[in-house]
Amino acid sequence: MIKNGFLSLLDEGGYQSLTIANLAKRVGMSRSNVYRYFASKREIFNAICDDLFDEFYDEMEHDLAESTDFELRAIVERIFVTLGS
Repeated sequence: MIKNGFLSLLDEGGYQSLTIANLAKRVGMSRSNVYRYFASKREIFNAICDDLFDEFYDEMEHDLAESTDFELRAIVERIFVTLGS
């Protein structure tokens, strides 16, 4: 809930304009309740990045386990494209 609200506000106005106060309002919580889960907006951002990297790693691990040597080149290229975007 907090992470989704954060992403929504991030998309609307960027990181600098995002505050814990407007995040709390977006998700229907008090600021203190948001702070119960995350110490700062940087911590929320880091948690979202961790989730994305975990998801990406799991997908790559699955792809690598089921790939032939020929397919490995395409997987590596996909990694670089993803990291570059």
